[in-house]
Amino acid sequence: QQPPPPPPPPQQQHQNNKQGQQQKGSATKSSSASSLSVPHYPPSQFLLPVKIADLGNACWFDKHFTNDIQTRPYRAPEVIVGADYGPAVDVWSVACVVFELLTGELMFNAQNSKYFRKDDDHFAQILELVEKQRVPDSLMRGKHSSDFFNQKREFRPIRNLKFWGLESVLYEKYRMSRKDSKELASFLLPMLALDPRARVTAVEALQHPWLHQIDDGELNREEKELLDC
Repeated sequence: QQPPPPPPPPQQQHQNNKQGQQQKGSATKSSSASSLSVPHYPPSQFLLPVKIADLGNACWFDKHFTNDIQTRPYRAPEVIVGADYGPAVDVWSVACVVFELLTGELMFNAQNSKYFRKDDDHFAQILELVEKQRVPDSLMRGKHSSDFFNQKREFRPIRNLKFWGLESVLYEKYRMSRKDSKELASFLLPMLALDPRARVTAVEALQHPWLHQIDDGELNREEKELLDC
């Protein structure tokens, strides 16, 4: 008898497209009829220790020596408009990274155009995804805010925005289930608040139920320590 195939990488597991769900259901039904059990993979096969490295764009949060922080796809809105920034920018970046790990694509992939700048496209994508959040006063005070917004807080560079909220994107584009889309969006959206003061902190984000769906009884001591870090 051949050993079971290795599990797919985590990002493939979370894409949950309709075809995959149908195949999974068919496989489960067939295995039940033939008295075979579907292999169960322990969490240890998916948990990885993570190290933070390459702090080339890092800056002290209480002593800013540059406004050129964060790699483009993970850049927070306050940095784009030249407003004051703090630790909340890292929470924004984490949300972008989580999305990328689960979908295999960048959350925001800004492009240049003869009609608008890369910063314009980046902010337009943000506004379309977070769905009609009010532009906060803190962003309106940014050095470059007048390049993006008029006095009515309307977006200047691109008038016809096409709003497509995060939960809908996860469900319609990435074929996640309704339940998974809703739960993941509820975890990520508070990390994507336009107002840095309204954005959840890292400590608050760690308490979200989406991060606590693994059955602790299936983890050994080392794995529990990884989750508790």
